[in-house]
Amino acid sequence: MNTLKGLRIITNLHCNYKCTFCYQTGKQFKVLPFETLLDAVKPYGEKHFEYCTIMGGESTLLPNLPEYINMGSIYSKQVRLTTNGYLLSHYHLNRYKNAGLTGINVSVASLEKYEEVTQAAYPALNKHGIINQIRTCKKFFPDEVRVNIALIKENMGGEIKDLIHYFLCDMGVNVTICEDLLATYSLVNTPEKMG
Repeated sequence: MNTLKGLRIITNLHCNYKCTFCYQTGKQFKVLPFETLLDAVKPYGEKHFEYCTIMGGESTLLPNLPEYINMGSIYSKQVRLTTNGYLLSHYHLNRYKNAGLTGINVSVASLEKYEEVTQAAYPALNKHGIINQIRTCKKFFPDEVRVNIALIKENMGGEIKDLIHYFLCDMGVNVTICEDLLATYSLVNTPEKMG
């Protein structure tokens, strides 16, 4: 039997941020029942998938997130969590790592306009706060921290080059550039903006 490359677990739809770039406009309180996930992965053997990505909404809002991580680790060789980073702490990262998490993706579309872009439902981190959260992640996953940068009007006006340089060179984390399906903002078409 062929090995499927990846498993994506969307744990929930609700989020504590209202990011201007988010593809998910409705943030209803809907949670993937754990039993539904179990039924979906049962047909596959242990470590069947190369990787598992866990995401929401904002998955860290779920008190039982370690259960989803553990399920991902049973059926996948690697498990990554995609998060806005707000609720990460030593306590939670330790729980997630013990459940089988092997890496973390933190979404940061802008540092200069962080609060404007995230539009948090309650006081958001500022740019220094999210940088500290990423540093904390590096303590738990030294080589497996990635920053996802969505291309948006707020960063394509000139910040994108600085963002890429800062995360790659100054913080030493991997970067994934995320274009929308319509390539509204594109670095493929304007590579000079990357530096």
